[in-house]
Amino acid sequence: MLVSTPAPGPYVALPIARRLDGRLIGEDLAGALRAALDEPRAGYGELARAELEPFSRAAIDRRVARELLPRLLA
Repeated sequence: MLVSTPAPGPYVALPIARRLDGRLIGEDLAGALRAALDEPRAGYGELARAELEPFSRAAIDRRVARELLPRLLA
């Protein structure tokens, strides 16, 4: 489970982490860690897998083949 504090700038993981379990994101890092350890959200792993699919190797390979390579070869 991802436990974090808000951070300035581009932080792609932050909105994903908030959707997975908003209790684990905030200024109270100790409280967030305690919540993750004591009261883990049911189904977190499956939800995380779905949220992270766009970042999987297969998804990146598809994007490179579809978007990047044609531009490089043009």
